[in-house]
Amino acid sequence: MIRILFVIILITLTSQLFSQPFNSEEKKILEAQDKRDADAIIKMIEEDEIEDSKLIEKALISLANIADTNSCSVIMKIYNESNDIHIKSAVAFALGQIPSAAAIKFLRMMEQKEATQHAYKRIAIYKNILNALGKIGTEENLKRICKLEFTNDSLNGAIALSIARFGMRKIKSKDAFERLKKLTYSINDENQKKWVTYAFNRIGDKEYLKDYKKELELLAASSNVYCRMWAFSAMGKTADISYPEYIMAKYPAESDWRIRVNMLNAVGNLSPDESSLSENYFDMILHSAVDDANPNVSVAACQNLARICNKLAKDHAYSIKLKEYFENYLKPDRAIEPAVMNEVIVTLAKIFKDDYRTKLFQLFSQEEGYDTKAAIVAAFQYMEKPMVYKELRDSISTDIQMYNLIHPNNDGSMIGSPELAKVYRAFVETLAALDDKLDDENKNTTRLIFSEFASSKNTAITDISLTALTDSMYSKYWNETGQIMTFDFENFEEPKDKDVMIMYINAWGTLKTESAIDILKKQLNSNDYEIAKASADALKQITGKDYIKNIEVSKITTDFDWKFINNLDNKKIATLLTNRGNIKIELFPNIAPFTVQSFIKLGEKGFYNGTVFHRLVPNFVIQGGDPLGTGYGGPGYSIRTEIAYNTYDSYYVGMASSGKDTEGSQFFITQSPQPHLDGKYTIFGKIKAGFEVVDKIQIGDKIAGIVFSDN
Repeated sequence: MIRILFVIILITLTSQLFSQPFNSEEKKILEAQDKRDADAIIKMIEEDEIEDSKLIEKALISLANIADTNSCSVIMKIYNESNDIHIKSAVAFALGQIPSAAAIKFLRMMEQKEATQHAYKRIAIYKNILNALGKIGTEENLKRICKLEFTNDSLNGAIALSIARFGMRKIKSKDAFERLKKLTYSINDENQKKWVTYAFNRIGDKEYLKDYKKELELLAASSNVYCRMWAFSAMGKTADISYPEYIMAKYPAESDWRIRVNMLNAVGNLSPDESSLSENYFDMILHSAVDDANPNVSVAACQNLARICNKLAKDHAYSIKLKEYFENYLKPDRAIEPAVMNEVIVTLAKIFKDDYRTKLFQLFSQEEGYDTKAAIVAAFQYMEKPMVYKELRDSISTDIQMYNLIHPNNDGSMIGSPELAKVYRAFVETLAALDDKLDDENKNTTRLIFSEFASSKNTAITDISLTALTDSMYSKYWNETGQIMTFDFENFEEPKDKDVMIMYINAWGTLKTESAIDILKKQLNSNDYEIAKASADALKQITGKDYIKNIEVSKITTDFDWKFINNLDNKKIATLLTNRGNIKIELFPNIAPFTVQSFIKLGEKGFYNGTVFHRLVPNFVIQGGDPLGTGYGGPGYSIRTEIAYNTYDSYYVGMASSGKDTEGSQFFITQSPQPHLDGKYTIFGKIKAGFEVVDKIQIGDKIAGIVFSDN
């Protein structure tokens, strides 16, 4: 019976993902959601404009998006007046998105009531209640949940995930870990048991974890990929020095690259020495660093070899072996994945530091590719003698002069080309890592370099430079820095330089630059809300006065193109054409209509053509969609966050943001389940084909374009 219920729920939720024409009431609800107008939705409910159960469910999800505490009473009333499973589940979901004492109190009442009313038959409701309490509940709620007893694996899995959500908010206890221990043995379904492992790992408290070695090892032997993945990760948080050998003994048998990444990271976290990691197992990691079929595993191996060898002496046998092995792969005739080569170079610099300085300069002069040149420049940040920055600056200048002979800079811009931007960015990153070791005279020199690069109009370089200039070590120059910035600001154009303008405005607030007050007051009249809001915030920091009321422009640009949204049947699939192969995305227009609309419209006008994947965290996400390729760019407007029931499982597509309602064009794809993203980031699709491409994408890989189709 329970399985039948699950199938019905799954079919219902899945059917909602495909494009269906929205009726007038749905449109009204969604428009109110996008305008963050809770009163409009409440009015529709109270005046019985919404009677259909699916519409009520949609209204509840919209109220969850708005998250206005004033809507809690209406949400509670809906629960009391309904016996519909989907509506009651939506009530729990909505309250879990509205942190408040009233929501917590009502969720607890719901939990107690549903527990006495055949919870197995109402499993979807109960799971949503546990999930919601995990998101906003108190220590008392956690205590109550730890005492719950079920024989149903799905409900017990929900208890484990709820405990994990409490732990994400630093609410944890010995009772919670004991409950997880008990669930390790009582849950038979390995797919549900994975949430026990997730909870152990996500809470990650070594003082607790050390008492559950037997359970972690049992979970690491599970047939479930995610059970093993999170179990090995949890082992790396225990500080148990016996684990490196244990993990590496299991390593050869693991075929899933995600688990291998977590195993390597766990060993690196434990920073073993030769007594806790034999030469045989060290060699395994060494071979993975360049020979693994998946570049993510190789990069993880390099990063963790650096952590291991940094604990040892530079002349230790392991370090020497690593150097010989790695340098063999840096020879011109060796074929190696560019991302792996770059990590190999950085690893050598991390371990050997100034002893590797001469070799780095040699590599820089020989290298032709600017991705690797940038990696070499970034490697200098690990030097212990900071004066190397001068020689590095001279080497870069010589290289750029040669570059400009072949590729003349005809537009007069400071950066000149994307290739040079990579090197300049690496240089300012290195400078920012070294400047605190310099004497006052050289600090002043680096300050002037940062000031020059701050005006480059390259968002990443400007951000690094301004972050350095606003550091307290440069406080005696703050007045002069602020003055220089006022002259630079005259050369910026809106909207082209919007992101750089906001960085300058924020920096003025930090520096308390009084000479920028007139400029900031002028920017209150900007047609861009983000610029105006940043200016008001900066003015408050400088003057102590509130200027928010002076802003007239709307925060969000709306686009209720219902004709477009209702005719997406032939655009259900978005195929990303990348240099590593195609990735097919099944879009969710009925879950996130305005996000899907924006994504398709941008894609159809070629916005994504030639963009790169600029961010990668192995076994977490790959991220792209930034026209600048730096993580700072967007389409010039923001759209609303659109959350719903769906959760971040493996290979789901979500919108990147810097906070609620700041989404633009950047998107990410998960490589494994990421429950901590649920209810925070818009999910607007899932991968239908090209999983192996997602697994091998590296930073700098390109999207040639996006093709939309019906299958």
